[in-house]
Amino acid sequence: MGAVLHRLRRARPGALLLLLALGAGPLAGQGSDGVARYRGGDPGGAARAFLAAAVAAPVAPAAWRNLGAARWAAGDDVGAAAAWLRALELAPRDPLTRAAWRGATAIPREVQARAPWLPLARDELVLLALGAWWVAGGCWWTGRRRAAGLAVAVALALALPAATRTRDEWTPVLLLRPGTVLRVSPLTPAPALATPPAWSIGRGTRVEGTWWLVQVEGGARGWVPREAVAAVGALD
Repeated sequence: MGAVLHRLRRARPGALLLLLALGAGPLAGQGSDGVARYRGGDPGGAARAFLAAAVAAPVAPAAWRNLGAARWAAGDDVGAAAAWLRALELAPRDPLTRAAWRGATAIPREVQARAPWLPLARDELVLLALGAWWVAGGCWWTGRRRAAGLAVAVALALALPAATRTRDEWTPVLLLRPGTVLRVSPLTPAPALATPPAWSIGRGTRVEGTWWLVQVEGGARGWVPREAVAAVGALD
């Protein structure tokens, strides 16, 4: 547990609260195995178990939250950030994930900015946008044109982040781990194109075996092995 405690010193109490919360509540299958490994001082093994739990329940926020905590304790800050971002997408009002996210001071600002700014999940945004369109139609039908315009504006404001999150499902956001090399083809001996800085943000546009084709924001495009990146939501 010494290594785990050393990692905890880098975070504010919010992240510690989340890590301690790993043992709270009944868990089954890989989740309980992850808790046991975590308590036994094996955060790497816990991360693998929690990843398996996320594979089994990909829309369960707790699976991603616990995965982030285990990765953070294991020293994989980039992987932890990706898992917590997914947990926040699924449950943006979850206080434990929010506390960990605020406490993880090693995460760069540009990555922190990827967290949802509206405390609403995608499905909630869609339902509210549809409701606003319905209100707009009713107002227009009854001659209240100004109210109809306001309702349309609200619907569009809700639909935009919903559309952005839907796009993220199709072309996942990827965080590049330290030492990631972009190559011209999905082969280790292939020529290198660039070595972006750690924490660079990209999008996975194609998968070939165990390789991602990555478009780095404001940078180059190339192939990277799957273990070189942490995908937000995609099961890596």
